[in-house]
Amino acid sequence: MGASAEPVVYREEVLAILGALADLVVDVRRIRDTIAEDDGEAEAE
Repeated sequence: MGASAEPVVYREEVLAILGALADLVVDVRRIRDTIAEDDGEAEAE
């Protein structure tokens, strides 16, 4: 069997993807906190 031609992944690309994912996690957490606050205010009214 021959060696499969797998794409080369560079460290810089992986770090860039991880950084983008970390930014998304922060944004999603902020959105969820905002929604939770809005739900709390709606229930209090």
